[in-house]
Amino acid sequence: MARTRNIKPGFFKNDLLAEIEPLGRLLFAGLWTIADREGRLEDRPKRIKAEVLPYDNCDIDELLAILSDKEFIIRYEISEQKYIQITNFSRHQNPHVNESASEIPAPEQHSTSTVQAQYKSGLVPSTLNLKPSTLNLVPSTDISFDNETQPPLTQQPTKPKNEINAKHSYAEFVSLTNDEYSSLVTKYGEPGTLRMIEILDNYKGANGKKYKSDYRAIQNWVTSRYETEKAQQNRASPNDKPKKESLVGVKL
Repeated sequence: MARTRNIKPGFFKNDLLAEIEPLGRLLFAGLWTIADREGRLEDRPKRIKAEVLPYDNCDIDELLAILSDKEFIIRYEISEQKYIQITNFSRHQNPHVNESASEIPAPEQHSTSTVQAQYKSGLVPSTLNLKPSTLNLVPSTDISFDNETQPPLTQQPTKPKNEINAKHSYAEFVSLTNDEYSSLVTKYGEPGTLRMIEILDNYKGANGKKYKSDYRAIQNWVTSRYETEKAQQNRASPNDKPKKESLVGVKL
């Protein structure tokens, strides 16, 4: 099932990604939408083509191999099942809180899995340095080639307690926690929430205004602006159809 993901201007400026042909770059972004909340999906080229590039004449398996060679993805196998892990996906995407948990095993959790050489060498975790708030893909300059300095593959970084209340960027000037965003979606629906975020983002960008809490700003005045906008749109598009002119008494 396709999912909504984030893409920011930094994607188009990545010089490493620019070395890949356009369809490969498009495929990379498309993989985000069909991957689960951990950035994993089944490595099934035919199905991936049908989901992401159904109208293009291209070799998906070859494009995936190129993305793998450039270390944008990891292709691995566990119990004769082939999978793909998008590099550093969970660090730079903000899946919806209600999105189902991943059912695909992570490559580092299975010592018997056949993982590609770049993952075993410890290069993958630091290869892409994507800024979480902007998704700017920036090549890392501090890659370590000493395997002894890399953490064991079975270790998972522990999240600090305050990360539960961490704010995520939903627009250039608007940040909300996952709970705040979900609360707005529950009350106003996702289209309405996104429109209110857009209203606040445009206002802050134009006026340089800063708020301690963007969520409270939305509740305090953006909701009223949004409701007024909806009412104006409804009045501007009446459902009444124009009446046909009567031909009674008119000589033809």
